[in-house]
Amino acid sequence: MVTLDERPTLANGSAVTIRGILGQCFMLYRLRFGSLLAFFLLPALGRFAWMLAQRALVHRLHPQWPQTGITVNAVWGLSIYWSTLALTCAGLAVYFVLAGPALAMSARSVLRSRRGASGSVWAAGLALRSIWMQLLSFVHAWGIFAAGLLGTFLVGATFLVTNPDRAFPVWYALAVLTFMVGIPVGIWLTVRNFLVIPAASSERLKPHAAFSRSAMLTRGIRLRLLAVILVILSLRWILGLLAIWSLSHFAIAYPDASKLTTFLLFPLAICTLDGLCGPLWGAATAGVYANRIRAEVLCDARVRYLSE
Repeated sequence: MVTLDERPTLANGSAVTIRGILGQCFMLYRLRFGSLLAFFLLPALGRFAWMLAQRALVHRLHPQWPQTGITVNAVWGLSIYWSTLALTCAGLAVYFVLAGPALAMSARSVLRSRRGASGSVWAAGLALRSIWMQLLSFVHAWGIFAAGLLGTFLVGATFLVTNPDRAFPVWYALAVLTFMVGIPVGIWLTVRNFLVIPAASSERLKPHAAFSRSAMLTRGIRLRLLAVILVILSLRWILGLLAIWSLSHFAIAYPDASKLTTFLLFPLAICTLDGLCGPLWGAATAGVYANRIRAEVLCDARVRYLSE
């Protein structure tokens, strides 16, 4: 007899292949682009505001930036970017956390359409609850890496300044340990927690139950989910490189517009790409969750039929 924990492994084979997940993701993206784009405006605008504030802070600390922004230093390398790397990582975290409501509404929208239901996907307390769950998911997955990164920057950098000869081996070991341990653990837990938000919002689960539910629903397909995530991130990365390349050539061709490019056009381009690529993340999450739920329903029906 099939148990509860075994039900997700019985999903339709075409739906749990990389090609099947991506095909459904792009189909949902095409069919529901308007609503998905509206859902992901909040995280895109949130990161846009963060980037504007970050650039204003850097310009206040380094008034000649961006004209002399890339400053080569014998000890620190690219000094300006080193000092703001933590803020850049925090900006990515802001987008990730604020995407909670978008992921929840994406999943609810797809489930409602499959059940033939209509009405608003919004619910009281959905935004704050989803943001809280997404924050817990981020801390759970990337807490080790974030703690190691802060330790490397704050503690290691302090010792490098006061006693560089003795502190460098410790700082180097701490940095290597942070990346060698924190990144693999973060990636694995991110894939494991891929369905935390739809599980918490659609099934009204508490945090611990939502994490357990996501772990159960992603069992057996995590490597395929990782491949899908990498495809979406690669697409976003390629588009980002094209935007940076285009804006860099624009700034070189029009030096008087360098500040405009740095402080407005570049954050605006990133915001646009976040708004356009975020729905792919929402479509992938909603599609996978809907398929896993459907697999459970079909499996339950089969179990009842066999038991009779």
